[in-house]
Amino acid sequence: MTRTLLHRGRLTLILALALAAPLLAPRTAYGQTYWFEEYEKVVQLVDMQKMDEASAILSRLIEQHPEPVSGIRIYGDSYLDYFPYAQRARIQIHKGDAQGAARSLAICEAFGAMKNNPRGEKLMYQLRRQLEQMEPNRTVTNGAGQLK
Repeated sequence: MTRTLLHRGRLTLILALALAAPLLAPRTAYGQTYWFEEYEKVVQLVDMQKMDEASAILSRLIEQHPEPVSGIRIYGDSYLDYFPYAQRARIQIHKGDAQGAARSLAICEAFGAMKNNPRGEKLMYQLRRQLEQMEPNRTVTNGAGQLK
């Protein structure tokens, strides 16, 4: 009799976990996406030059996840470089906002997540060059006076 109760208890626990699994998933509500999927959408929108839509999503993301992360594991063997301020700089450069882009690049550098990341360093280099083209009299340098 004790074995039967133990077996029923295990089955009940398994059934309860199976029913509760959707409630424990990281999605916040039915139909919503994970935050990193939203970030990937932002990158795609910026690439397609849909800056207003990308900017709206990116603002929400920065509010919820302000700290950039290099090589964050998102699921399985998939990794993501989350550089929201670099994406914001891309949007600002496209819109002609050199001062805003310079501030966004400064924030990128302050967090340091893009250092020692080949993709991040390449993106920063490209953004700095674009910013220099916008402001030909201004050279973007780091604290040591070297070109960034």
